[in-house]
Amino acid sequence: MQACLPELTMELQRRPGVAIGGNSGDDKSVAPPAERQLISTVSVILLVIVSWSSASQSPLLVACLLGGAATSIAGMFCRWLSYQIEKRLNDR
Repeated sequence: MQACLPELTMELQRRPGVAIGGNSGDDKSVAPPAERQLISTVSVILLVIVSWSSASQSPLLVACLLGGAATSIAGMFCRWLSYQIEKRLNDR
C-alpha cells in the first residue's frame, strides 16, 4: 500500500488545482489563509463546548481537552505564520 503513495502523490500534483502539502496559490476559489484559520479555530472551540460536559467530570480529561484545543489552535497559527513567511519570500 505505501509503495503506491508516492505515485499517487505525483499523479495528484500533475492535476491542475490540486496541491499536496499546501496551497498551490493559483486556486482563487479557496478561502484566504486567515479565513481558513479562523474557521478551524471556531470548529475547535465548538468541539470543546460539545465535549465540556463529559470532560468536566475529571480533571485529567479537562486538561487533555484544553491542552488538545490549545495545541490545535497553536498549530493552525504556526501554519498561518509559515504561509506569511513563504508569501514574503515569494514576493521578493
